Amino acid sequence: MLGLPLDAAALQALGFLDECVPAEDLPAAVRQRCEQVLALAPLAVQGMKQTLQEMALGDDQPARWEARAAATYASADFAEGRAAFGQRRAPRFLGR
Repeated sequence: MLGLPLDAAALQALGFLDECVPAEDLPAAVRQRCEQVLALAPLAVQGMKQTLQEMALGDDQPARWEARAAATYASADFAEGRAAFGQRRAPRFLGR
């Protein structure tokens, strides 16, 4: 609110940054983060991105967000994620 500059450590402490890396390590860090997101259930990621976009635009639709979450919980991918966790294996998400 005061427009004061914040360094990377302060931004990270406030939750605005997930990680700080040296500039020369940035391409590898971005690649690793992308691989982590790509390994997640596609329906869950898409739903989360859509909900965050709507929130950012001020489109206050909690019923829509809850329905989207319920659809994710009812998906085959959610069941696969639970099964994979229980069997201690990597999940195989299909986007359904």
